[in-house]
Amino acid sequence: MVLPSKFARDLTESSYRTINFKDPQVRALLLSLGARALALVGSMVFSYFLIRYAIKSMDPTHEEKQRQKELAEI
Repeated sequence: MVLPSKFARDLTESSYRTINFKDPQVRALLLSLGARALALVGSMVFSYFLIRYAIKSMDPTHEEKQRQKELAEI
């Protein structure tokens, strides 16, 4: 049986730990998480522009809209 006082003391000791950035494992973990987050954001941005391009190219009235815009500028 675990004594409540010992359990509470263990919880408070573990909650005050600081992140040691000099630890190679912590650095590797942070680098891995940062790289994954960057890859995820890049993938989302790329997908957004790809879907925008696909929708524009599939729109049958897109060329007509472009012509009207060019004529309006002239």
